[in-house]
Amino acid sequence: MPGEREEAIRLRAYALWEREGRPDGKNLEHWLRADAENSAKKYAGVTDNGKFIEHPNAAAADPPPRRRPRSK
Repeated sequence: MPGEREEAIRLRAYALWEREGRPDGKNLEHWLRADAENSAKKYAGVTDNGKFIEHPNAAAADPPPRRRPRSK
């Protein structure tokens, strides 16, 4: 859901802002960094709690097993 994603980005951006000493005028930078981190985790298949998730289509991406040729 978009609301959950935005909330995760907002919390991460806030943590970045606090860690850097609460500088003024860096809100966009922090938001973009938090968004990039969130996207990278989702692309890598990692949930917010750090657990790995398997892509639902992972099995479909595997090639079919090789078959032996039929004897005549």
